[in-house]
Amino acid sequence: MDTIVGRGGNQAINLSESGAASAHCVISRTESGYNVYPINVAPTFVDGSRIFEMDDEFDGKSKISVGNFTGTIEDLYRQADFSGITDWGTMSERMPDADAARMFNNITVKEYIEDNDNKEALFLWDNAAACQAYYLIEAGKLRKAQELLYEAGDELYEAQDGSVRLKTAYASLLVLLAWLYVKAGRKDVAIVAKNGAQQLIGAGAQCSARVSNLLKTLD
Repeated sequence: MDTIVGRGGNQAINLSESGAASAHCVISRTESGYNVYPINVAPTFVDGSRIFEMDDEFDGKSKISVGNFTGTIEDLYRQADFSGITDWGTMSERMPDADAARMFNNITVKEYIEDNDNKEALFLWDNAAACQAYYLIEAGKLRKAQELLYEAGDELYEAQDGSVRLKTAYASLLVLLAWLYVKAGRKDVAIVAKNGAQQLIGAGAQCSARVSNLLKTLD
């Protein structure tokens, strides 16, 4: 499986503060080494030389540079373990902006996460969509944020199986929806969403610090 490298990539190393593009380059494993292919106008360097095509093969110990990050190819090829993600607040620690969240949705999740019943990919997509909505709300783009939240919310609601992880995800999304309605001047609807979130969290869900802090501002 290829590794998408960037702020919204699936590499194990967090590049959110690296200055790399959301989707910067792709690293593929070959029988004897690695191929590196840029997918952004932002430059990718291997051992000091800028890479333009995927014709060359490199050793895993070769140095690759994206943004202000430099490390070995094999270090960037390692893919992240997303099993510890509970909600969009945790996801947002990895993706510092809406563009990175969008790239994670469109590339990393939809095409590079394999799961037989697709529940893990669905879970990650919904949290990444909510993460993107968080940044859109901050930017005042409430309509687009609302569309994302309702789409993710419908999917998370249908996916509920009684697990704490899915309860947490849905509760955190309701918190974000409540915040959106506060911004839109609809406190009556915000209260309904907030109460629903608190009911789920009270049943044992453990939201991230970002989600918990946002919930406190709604009380």
